[in-house]
Amino acid sequence: MGFFDDIASLTTQELLDDLVSCASGGWVRPGLFHAFLEAPPDEQRRALDRTLDGAVRVAVARGWCPVDVAEIARRRSAESVQPRVLEALARQAAEHPQTRVHPRWTAQLEQLRRSAPATPPLWPELVKAGIRLAATLRTLPTEPCVIPAPGSADPTSERVGSVDETALRRVRGLLAKAESTEFPAEAEALTAKAHRLMREHAIDRAMADSQSSGPAPTSACRIWLDNPYLRAKSHLVSEVAQANRCRSVFRPGLGVATVVGFGDDLDTVELLVTSLLLQAGRSMRQAGSGNADGAARSRTFRQSFLLSYARRIGERLREASSTVESESDARYDGALLPVLADRTQAVDDAFTTAFPHVRSSIARVGGSTGWGAGRAAADLARLDVRAELRSRAG
Repeated sequence: MGFFDDIASLTTQELLDDLVSCASGGWVRPGLFHAFLEAPPDEQRRALDRTLDGAVRVAVARGWCPVDVAEIARRRSAESVQPRVLEALARQAAEHPQTRVHPRWTAQLEQLRRSAPATPPLWPELVKAGIRLAATLRTLPTEPCVIPAPGSADPTSERVGSVDETALRRVRGLLAKAESTEFPAEAEALTAKAHRLMREHAIDRAMADSQSSGPAPTSACRIWLDNPYLRAKSHLVSEVAQANRCRSVFRPGLGVATVVGFGDDLDTVELLVTSLLLQAGRSMRQAGSGNADGAARSRTFRQSFLLSYARRIGERLREASSTVESESDARYDGALLPVLADRTQAVDDAFTTAFPHVRSSIARVGGSTGWGAGRAAADLARLDVRAELRSRAG
């Protein structure tokens, strides 16, 4: 039997399965795609839906949730197939009683449906997008669960230790002001105040947990980062995570950082990273706007700027956390630090279990000018801003 005779003997589903395998392996089998498009249209549609169903199930079983799948589709230029993927996710959820589907899972699906492309591309392009996405989803690594998969856990419990909405609104208000102001010193001061509020809340929750039912279980969150300067941005995630007693790992091939910690601390990391990335981008543009020779607009300068910014922000956040913890330890008559030490050990254990083979990376700095500018941008404001900002936060 010849090569093309072998293709002719395959079913429509087998043709698509082979196309996905080719995409996963990075090789091409001539005539395969054309043979699939010659199959009856109904068979093609059923094969694509079955393939996406299977790929989504693999991804969900390995800890990925709807927002992750949508992000992967965007990064693989497969947004056009997102409506069919969302239907696959919805079919998986529909297999279980509504009471066994976590509210955040349902909310993510609904939000993604509202933003999904309304007009599908031509069928061949849609199939190609489905093949790219299915190939990626099938090969995803196992990650800590961020939202319980449909049917796997009690959906009535939110991420343990999540910050209450009143505190979140106050913090978001401070960070929104930090992102909108044109004055770097004011932005840094507002961010410091937001961080202090979150740390104080997290400490009070940690003490309440230790005095009642014992420590809450650790959890995780994922933070998707966009090009350019992915590694530099991942260092900012790492610095913010460490300052809040969390651990992070970055997957450069996907552009995602996973952070392991307790609920309140994860909320702090997510909010601060989102805000600081915006602030860093603005500060970097300001640093280059007055530079006549264009050096401050080079890739080397910007990479060094972001790395330095991340390092200094980490130092300042750790200093602020240490101050808050010392003050709170005195308020709790010396009972806080042992509780925090136990929580740090729990995070380390959870991180090591989830990522037993993780390796530390060393960032290379290509220019001292960018490094100095980045450190200066992160070092402008005072950390003790309670008096200055009392009227703003109130």
